Amino acid sequence: SLSANGQYTGVGNVQSELFRRFPNCLSFIQRIGLYPDNIPAIMEHRRLIQSVNSQLWAYATTHNVLTLCDLECLLQTEFRDSARYLGPIYTLPVAQELCEVTAFHPRVCEAFSGGTVDTVYRITTERLFEELNQFVCQNRYRLPSSHLRQINRWWETVFTQHMLRLFDEQDIPRNNTELTFSRLGVYGIRIKQFARLIESIVEMLRPENLSRAAKLMQELLDTEVRRVYEKFAENTVSEEAIARLRRQKPIRALRSLANNCVALHDNLMEWAEQKHLSWPPRFLENLLSFQKFLDGIATAGTLTSLFFSSSYRAALS
Repeated sequence: SLSANGQYTGVGNVQSELFRRFPNCLSFIQRIGLYPDNIPAIMEHRRLIQSVNSQLWAYATTHNVLTLCDLECLLQTEFRDSARYLGPIYTLPVAQELCEVTAFHPRVCEAFSGGTVDTVYRITTERLFEELNQFVCQNRYRLPSSHLRQINRWWETVFTQHMLRLFDEQDIPRNNTELTFSRLGVYGIRIKQFARLIESIVEMLRPENLSRAAKLMQELLDTEVRRVYEKFAENTVSEEAIARLRRQKPIRALRSLANNCVALHDNLMEWAEQKHLSWPPRFLENLLSFQKFLDGIATAGTLTSLFFSSSYRAALS
């Protein structure tokens, strides 16, 4: 009931709840000479807590950047159903200790309790890196100094300010000395070794590295698009596909070709959406026009479809 109510199930809390719900339990275990700490279920629960603490600290030791969401995912992966017996991740003392806070922001707690608040309050390391990369890219020419220590401190100040605005923080300090990463702890974020992180991002944004990365990305995109078209060709113009079409009745064969056009259109659209890209205007519309052309012939016959054919050619021009 403790975890279901959003409370941490520490050993002390579990014992208090046990004796509250079963008042005679304490006198019983005293009569049989058993200490409360030695109740088998209590001992097993303590071992679970110790194991969780060790796992989270080991993760924190090897990761300079971590978020509360990452810790929750780690617990669910490593401990599966047992993790739910500890209570929500934001109630765990080890999570609070890693983020160097005594409590997390109420919106963070609500987000991890299944509330309807913005998902930004369940921020992941991946999302955090996206924000940082974009922020550095936009502000790398605003550096106020050439002194490395001052530069790193400036980055910490302005990025902390950026993240606080992202979290809709109403009380953002005006004094730069107060804008440190410790302010992000209540939002479930811990950042260490920030100077090295900034150096690697700035290095990545050098023109020669950008050109190399752009070339590699273009090759990757070309390969992925080629795979989409190869799948379409395999289903449409390969020897096996042609033989399969020849065994079908004309109407069914035409509709199979039309379905292949729709599948190619949908696959290309899905690929572009996943990459946050867009195709040139009317580029994919031609596939749908050809699909309608084939469906028209299959439905109405060749002569009736001549009217549709003329509009199809106009669409392609």
